[in-house]
Amino acid sequence: MIITIDGKSCTGKSTIALLLSKKINFSYINSGLLYRAITHEILKNKIDLINFKNKEEQIKLLINHYNFDLQKINENISIFKTIEISKFGTEIAKLQFVRDKVNDYISEINSKYKNIIIEGRDIGTKVFPNADFKFFFIADIDIRANRLALERNSKEINKIKIEIQKRDLEDENRKNSPLKKAISAILIDTSKLTIEETVNILEQHLK
Repeated sequence: MIITIDGKSCTGKSTIALLLSKKINFSYINSGLLYRAITHEILKNKIDLINFKNKEEQIKLLINHYNFDLQKINENISIFKTIEISKFGTEIAKLQFVRDKVNDYISEINSKYKNIIIEGRDIGTKVFPNADFKFFFIADIDIRANRLALERNSKEINKIKIEIQKRDLEDENRKNSPLKKAISAILIDTSKLTIEETVNILEQHLK
């Protein structure tokens, strides 16, 4: 069985997907971390991403030889959650050859595991359009900003709110695989739900 969870940033996708996967004993994949891992690799190789569009061939050559280490990525999430990687990761994810790299790896993982929960932005629409269950998460912008502020231990709520709104706009208007709700996806508003309540709601749908 394939379960997809798509949605906007800071709506709880990663937390819920991970907890649900443990509860029902499914393998878990965070597609966003794969894009962050690629961005981390690019930065590690000293490629200037401020003008990255002039370096697409250089980036393509680098990631063609890059191999994902899912266990290492999942064990070192904090490395890929920096503000710098968040900033450039959105831009890198717009490149079609990068999306192809990630999607090919996801398909490879899918062939190895019987049951998976995978979350991201275009999983239910592009990567697994025939998934058994699809969920789409939304939440109030102020609540999302507060969540990210807590994660970063920051008090700059308004600045973070603007950052999230910018991210939403970029995701929804991206040329390649924009963020949108799949027709068959179940809409989940996590604004007033606890983590436990959200996990239980998804589990009830699955049952």
